[in-house]
Amino acid sequence: MTIHLRAVPIAVFPLLGLFGLVPVHARADDRADAFRALQAGLAGDSRAAAVAHALYRDLSEAAPADPALLAYAGAAETIVGRDAPSPTDALKVTLAGLARVDRAVAQLGRAHDAPGPNGMPARLETYLVAATTYLGVPEDVFHRRADAKPLLAKALAHPALARMPPSVRAMFAQLEAQVARVEERPADELAALKRVVALDPTGPDAADAQARIDLLSR
Repeated sequence: MTIHLRAVPIAVFPLLGLFGLVPVHARADDRADAFRALQAGLAGDSRAAAVAHALYRDLSEAAPADPALLAYAGAAETIVGRDAPSPTDALKVTLAGLARVDRAVAQLGRAHDAPGPNGMPARLETYLVAATTYLGVPEDVFHRRADAKPLLAKALAHPALARMPPSVRAMFAQLEAQVARVEERPADELAALKRVVALDPTGPDAADAQARIDLLSR
Protein backbone atom coordinates (compact mmCIF):
# COMPACT_ATOMS: atom_id res chain seq x y z
CA MET A 1 0.00 0.00 0.00
CA THR A 2 1.42 3.36 -1.04
CA ILE A 3 0.21 6.35 0.89
CA HIS A 4 1.00 9.75 -0.52
CA LEU A 5 -0.17 13.29 -0.92
CA ARG A 6 -0.94 13.95 -4.55
CA ALA A 7 2.01 15.56 -6.28
CA VAL A 8 0.04 18.71 -6.97
CA PRO A 9 1.46 21.34 -9.31
CA ILE A 10 3.13 24.31 -7.69
CA ALA A 11 0.10 26.39 -8.67
CA VAL A 12 -1.72 24.74 -5.80
CA PHE A 13 1.23 24.92 -3.42
CA PRO A 14 2.87 28.11 -4.66
CA LEU A 15 4.64 31.15 -3.42
CA LEU A 16 4.68 31.79 0.31
CA GLY A 17 3.57 28.88 2.40
CA LEU A 18 1.50 26.02 1.07
CA PHE A 19 -0.92 28.19 -0.83
CA GLY A 20 0.93 31.37 -1.60
CA LEU A 21 -0.54 33.12 1.42
CA VAL A 22 1.95 33.65 4.21
CA PRO A 23 0.97 32.56 7.71
CA VAL A 24 1.31 36.05 9.10
CA HIS A 25 2.19 35.28 12.71
CA ALA A 26 5.42 33.46 11.87
CA ARG A 27 8.87 35.00 11.34
CA ALA A 28 9.67 35.65 7.69
CA ASP A 29 12.85 33.56 7.79
CA ASP A 30 11.00 30.61 9.33
CA ARG A 31 8.24 30.90 6.77
CA ALA A 32 10.73 30.99 3.93
CA ASP A 33 12.59 27.97 5.27
CA ALA A 34 9.36 26.02 5.69
CA PHE A 35 8.24 26.97 2.21
CA ARG A 36 11.47 25.87 0.56
CA ALA A 37 11.46 22.59 2.43
CA LEU A 38 7.83 21.96 1.61
CA GLN A 39 8.28 22.57 -2.10
CA ALA A 40 11.24 20.22 -2.15
CA GLY A 41 9.21 17.66 -0.22
CA LEU A 42 6.33 17.91 -2.68
CA ALA A 43 8.84 17.32 -5.47
CA GLY A 44 9.84 14.03 -3.83
CA ASP A 45 12.62 14.92 -1.38
CA SER A 46 11.75 12.92 1.74
CA ARG A 47 14.30 14.71 3.94
CA ALA A 48 12.90 18.08 2.94
CA ALA A 49 9.37 16.86 3.68
CA ALA A 50 10.47 15.96 7.21
CA VAL A 51 12.07 19.38 7.64
CA ALA A 52 8.91 21.10 6.40
CA HIS A 53 6.80 19.17 8.86
CA ALA A 54 9.10 20.06 11.76
CA LEU A 55 9.17 23.74 10.82
CA TYR A 56 5.43 24.07 10.33
CA ARG A 57 4.81 22.17 13.56
CA ASP A 58 7.07 24.58 15.45
CA LEU A 59 5.44 27.59 13.80
CA SER A 60 2.02 26.27 14.77
CA GLU A 61 3.04 25.60 18.36
CA ALA A 62 4.38 29.15 18.59
CA ALA A 63 1.03 30.53 17.33
CA PRO A 64 -1.61 28.11 18.65
CA ALA A 65 -4.47 30.48 17.82
CA ASP A 66 -3.63 30.35 14.11
CA PRO A 67 -5.66 27.53 12.49
CA ALA A 68 -3.97 27.98 9.13
CA LEU A 69 -0.54 27.19 10.56
CA LEU A 70 -1.95 24.09 12.23
CA ALA A 71 -3.43 23.00 8.91
CA TYR A 72 -0.09 23.56 7.18
CA ALA A 73 1.62 21.42 9.80
CA GLY A 74 -0.86 18.64 9.23
CA ALA A 75 -0.57 18.84 5.47
CA ALA A 76 3.21 18.63 5.70
CA GLU A 77 2.90 15.61 7.99
CA THR A 78 0.84 13.76 5.39
CA ILE A 79 3.70 14.28 2.95
CA VAL A 80 6.02 12.68 5.48
CA GLY A 81 3.57 9.78 5.54
CA ARG A 82 4.03 9.41 1.82
CA ASP A 83 7.70 8.57 2.42
CA ALA A 84 7.32 6.35 5.49
CA PRO A 85 9.39 3.14 5.42
CA SER A 86 6.43 0.79 5.88
CA PRO A 87 2.68 0.75 5.24
CA THR A 88 2.08 0.72 8.99
CA ASP A 89 4.22 3.81 9.52
CA ALA A 90 2.68 5.50 6.50
CA LEU A 91 -0.80 4.95 7.88
CA LYS A 92 0.15 6.17 11.36
CA VAL A 93 1.92 9.32 10.18
CA THR A 94 -0.70 10.25 7.61
CA LEU A 95 -3.50 9.80 10.13
CA ALA A 96 -1.61 12.06 12.55
CA GLY A 97 -1.32 14.72 9.84
CA LEU A 98 -4.99 14.46 9.00
CA ALA A 99 -5.83 14.80 12.70
CA ARG A 100 -3.92 18.09 12.80
CA VAL A 101 -5.87 19.33 9.81
CA ASP A 102 -9.12 18.25 11.45
CA ARG A 103 -8.21 20.22 14.57
CA ALA A 104 -7.44 23.27 12.47
CA VAL A 105 -10.87 23.14 10.85
CA ALA A 106 -12.55 22.62 14.24
CA GLN A 107 -10.68 25.65 15.61
CA LEU A 108 -12.26 28.06 13.12
CA GLY A 109 -14.51 30.75 14.55
CA ARG A 110 -16.03 34.08 13.59
CA ALA A 111 -12.75 35.88 14.15
CA HIS A 112 -11.23 33.91 11.29
CA ASP A 113 -13.58 35.48 8.74
CA ALA A 114 -11.83 38.84 8.94
CA PRO A 115 -9.20 39.49 6.26
CA GLY A 116 -5.69 38.89 7.50
CA PRO A 117 -2.69 41.07 6.67
CA ASN A 118 -2.13 38.90 3.62
CA GLY A 119 -5.69 39.67 2.47
CA MET A 120 -7.16 36.23 2.95
CA PRO A 121 -9.31 35.31 5.93
CA ALA A 122 -7.81 32.51 7.98
CA ARG A 123 -10.99 30.52 7.38
CA LEU A 124 -10.51 30.52 3.61
CA GLU A 125 -6.83 29.71 3.94
CA THR A 126 -7.55 26.83 6.29
CA TYR A 127 -10.30 25.51 4.03
CA LEU A 128 -7.91 25.58 1.10
CA VAL A 129 -5.18 23.70 2.95
CA ALA A 130 -7.62 21.22 4.43
CA ALA A 131 -9.56 20.46 1.26
CA THR A 132 -6.39 19.96 -0.75
CA THR A 133 -4.94 17.67 1.90
CA TYR A 134 -8.12 15.62 2.22
CA LEU A 135 -8.28 15.21 -1.55
CA GLY A 136 -4.57 14.46 -1.75
CA VAL A 137 -4.52 11.32 0.38
CA PRO A 138 -5.75 8.04 -1.14
CA GLU A 139 -9.52 7.91 -1.00
CA ASP A 140 -9.61 4.12 -0.81
CA VAL A 141 -7.59 4.22 2.42
CA PHE A 142 -8.66 7.40 4.21
CA HIS A 143 -12.08 8.27 2.73
CA ARG A 144 -11.66 12.02 3.19
CA ARG A 145 -13.39 13.29 0.06
CA ALA A 146 -16.59 13.56 2.09
CA ASP A 147 -14.75 15.95 4.43
CA ALA A 148 -13.24 17.99 1.61
CA LYS A 149 -16.47 18.65 -0.26
CA PRO A 150 -18.33 20.68 2.38
CA LEU A 151 -15.22 22.75 3.09
CA LEU A 152 -14.87 23.48 -0.60
CA ALA A 153 -18.55 24.41 -0.82
CA LYS A 154 -18.22 26.75 2.16
CA ALA A 155 -15.12 28.34 0.67
CA LEU A 156 -16.82 28.90 -2.67
CA ALA A 157 -19.75 30.56 -0.88
CA HIS A 158 -17.54 32.78 1.29
CA PRO A 159 -17.97 36.46 0.33
CA ALA A 160 -14.23 37.09 0.61
CA LEU A 161 -13.40 34.67 -2.18
CA ALA A 162 -14.51 37.11 -4.87
CA ARG A 163 -11.93 39.60 -3.57
CA MET A 164 -9.05 37.14 -3.78
CA PRO A 165 -6.52 37.31 -6.63
CA PRO A 166 -7.50 35.32 -9.72
CA SER A 167 -4.67 32.84 -9.10
CA VAL A 168 -6.14 31.99 -5.69
CA ARG A 169 -9.65 31.60 -7.11
CA ALA A 170 -8.17 29.32 -9.75
CA MET A 171 -6.87 27.05 -6.97
CA PHE A 172 -10.41 26.55 -5.71
CA ALA A 173 -11.63 25.91 -9.25
CA GLN A 174 -8.90 23.31 -9.63
CA LEU A 175 -10.18 21.55 -6.52
CA GLU A 176 -13.72 21.64 -7.93
CA ALA A 177 -12.45 20.04 -11.11
CA GLN A 178 -10.61 17.37 -9.15
CA VAL A 179 -13.73 16.39 -7.22
CA ALA A 180 -15.88 16.39 -10.35
CA ARG A 181 -13.39 14.20 -12.16
CA VAL A 182 -13.25 11.48 -9.51
CA GLU A 183 -17.03 11.58 -9.23
CA GLU A 184 -17.36 11.23 -13.00
CA ARG A 185 -19.23 14.49 -13.57
CA PRO A 186 -17.61 15.60 -16.84
CA ALA A 187 -19.81 18.65 -17.40
CA ASP A 188 -18.98 20.05 -13.96
CA GLU A 189 -15.31 19.18 -14.41
CA LEU A 190 -15.23 20.94 -17.75
CA ALA A 191 -16.83 24.08 -16.32
CA ALA A 192 -14.36 24.16 -13.42
CA LEU A 193 -11.37 23.62 -15.70
CA LYS A 194 -12.48 26.48 -17.92
CA ARG A 195 -12.51 28.71 -14.86
CA VAL A 196 -8.98 27.59 -14.00
CA VAL A 197 -7.74 28.65 -17.43
CA ALA A 198 -9.75 31.87 -17.50
CA LEU A 199 -8.64 32.94 -14.04
CA ASP A 200 -4.95 32.02 -14.32
CA PRO A 201 -4.11 31.50 -18.01
CA THR A 202 -0.35 31.57 -17.44
CA GLY A 203 -0.33 29.58 -14.21
CA PRO A 204 1.33 26.19 -13.90
CA ASP A 205 -2.06 24.44 -13.90
CA ALA A 206 -3.27 26.12 -17.08
CA ALA A 207 -1.63 23.82 -19.63
CA ASP A 208 -2.84 20.63 -17.94
CA ALA A 209 -6.29 22.13 -17.48
CA GLN A 210 -6.47 23.07 -21.15
CA ALA A 211 -5.35 19.61 -22.22
CA ARG A 212 -8.07 18.07 -20.10
CA ILE A 213 -10.61 20.57 -21.55
CA ASP A 214 -9.61 19.51 -25.04
CA LEU A 215 -10.08 15.85 -24.13
CA LEU A 216 -13.49 16.40 -22.55
CA SER A 217 -14.63 18.55 -25.46
CA ARG A 218 -14.07 15.87 -28.13
